[in-house]
Amino acid sequence: VIKMEQSLKIDRFQNNLRILSKEIPLLGVYLGKCNPDVFSFCRTANNEPNLFHEEEKRFIHDKQGALFEAKECLKNTSLDNAQVLFIYGLGLGYFHTAAKTWLEKDKKHRLIFIEEDLSLLHCFLQTEEAEKLLQDSQVEIFFAGNEAENLFLEIAWKNVFQAYETFILPSYEKREESQKLYEKFLS
Repeated sequence: VIKMEQSLKIDRFQNNLRILSKEIPLLGVYLGKCNPDVFSFCRTANNEPNLFHEEEKRFIHDKQGALFEAKECLKNTSLDNAQVLFIYGLGLGYFHTAAKTWLEKDKKHRLIFIEEDLSLLHCFLQTEEAEKLLQDSQVEIFFAGNEAENLFLEIAWKNVFQAYETFILPSYEKREESQKLYEKFLS
């Protein structure tokens, strides 16, 4: 059973990587240089997939409920007039599920994830949620690597005339490096 589950994860990862590589052509090269073993897959109290960062000793999503966390966070974000929602930090994609109703209200609504951690992106691509998210034409994922500031400018120019809201993944908000990059994105 474990070997079959690992095989499914590898197949899912390869399929998802093919899809995402169309948007981020060098992603395969980048992912080949990362260490996904800094994360361990685990479960929330609601039995949802979660990640634990072994070196930083932190969970990516709330230990009790990842989807509940995402829905609560979005409840506190004013999306009434927004056309674009920027989320700094992808996690395992729960914010996509939480924003689904908002996305369905208007085909012009767009959800843009900006992820800084290749190891996390590697883990995300192994999940079923990645398959769903990558098939959604209203969603984009960007990797904020060494050229993060240039990426932020590019994203800003693409969306300059759109009403937007921004949000940072709660576990990223607690990391000083992530908070600094998020603040650069906002400026």
